[in-house]
Parts: sequence; structure tokens; C-alpha cells
Amino acid sequence: MDDREFILGFLAFRLTSYQDYQDYQEGNRDSFLSEALFKSNKLKDEELSTIEIDFNKAMIAAWDIFDNQAFRKIHKTNKRKQPLNKSLFETWSVSLSYLSDVQIEALKNNKQKLIHFFINYMDTDKEFMASISQAANKVKYRFSTIEKIIQEVLS
Repeated sequence: MDDREFILGFLAFRLTSYQDYQDYQEGNRDSFLSEALFKSNKLKDEELSTIEIDFNKAMIAAWDIFDNQAFRKIHKTNKRKQPLNKSLFETWSVSLSYLSDVQIEALKNNKQKLIHFFINYMDTDKEFMASISQAANKVKYRFSTIEKIIQEVLS
């Protein structure tokens, strides 16, 4: 069942910007996901197809960049493979899905730099760690941090 919730989280943040997430009461993730299902049922086939293509693009990009560490917490000192993280899945998959093919190629060509920046935030930014661990209300922070990492590599 987790796999469906992961995918639904991606869909929800594709259909509703993370900027608007605060409109949902803290802890009311279920209503956010339910509304995403409602919205998705009203989409045209072409719109659903575009989202599916972008999702697949994001999955391939995440694998090409992170390999088997995709959507996992990565630390400099702890080399143990962590479980998949739902917050990181939503954030990375949505962020990567909006990028052009050229931007994704640039990230792949600079994946060590991207991973280095990501690990640095994981190890030094307590608010970022909280935003992907236990603070569901820190959605904006986790998305803006991942976007910042991507932009640091692309610029």
C-alpha cells in the first residue's frame, strides 16, 4: 500500500503546488491526498499522459543520479542504506519532473556535485532534516531546499 501512497503524493504535489499546501490543516494529509484523487479524476487523458511521462522521467533521472540511494536519507558518516523516505520521494520526484531534458542531463553530468550538496544539507541543516523526518508542516521548506540544491548545480 505504501507504493500507492508514494505515487499519490507525487500526483498531489503535481496537481497542487507545495506553496498551497498550508491551505490544508496540519496533520490533514488525508484530505490533501483525497482532493488530489478528486482532481485527477477530472483530468483529460492528455493531461494524465503528460503527468505519467513526467513521472517516468523523474524516476529515471533519480536512478541515474542517485542509483540505489534515490529517495533515501544520505549522510557523510553513516554509509548504511536507509529506507525509502516518502517526503524525499515526493520532493525529488516532483522537482525533477518539472525539469527539461537539458536540465536533467546537466544534473546527471554533475551528479557528484548534486549528491555532495544534498549530503551537506542532510548533515548540517536541522530544519531540512526535520522537514523530511517528522515535520509534515514543513512542506515548503523541504521543497524549497531541494529546489535550491538543484539550482546550485544548474547555475
